[in-house]
Amino acid sequence: MLLLIGFKETELAILKENLAFDLYPISDAARSILLQEVIDNIEQYTGDSLWHEQKFVLMHDLDNEGIKHTLSVFKKLGMRDVIFATTTPTSLSWTLENLLKELIEEHEYFRKQKGR
Repeated sequence: MLLLIGFKETELAILKENLAFDLYPISDAARSILLQEVIDNIEQYTGDSLWHEQKFVLMHDLDNEGIKHTLSVFKKLGMRDVIFATTTPTSLSWTLENLLKELIEEHEYFRKQKGR
């Protein structure tokens, strides 16, 4: 299962054509909800994902091959500046908004480290 945030409808259509996983564009209604609750009630939180300026792909219950495949599809499609994350027991207990903030901080930290 892939939870997608920050993607345009045209991008979502392309991803649906190229990925065999269930794709869920997550609406801003999920912002203050625990990630586990979002996943448990995914249909309630599926909608317009274009509420965040950053693009996120949250991978839930994907094995290593599924993760590799997802990353390769994004690379093949030239979709850059996407923050990828797999769910963990810890992240499932956070609100979506707090998780996204943490992912942005980590992304910026690693970007700066790479630039050294």
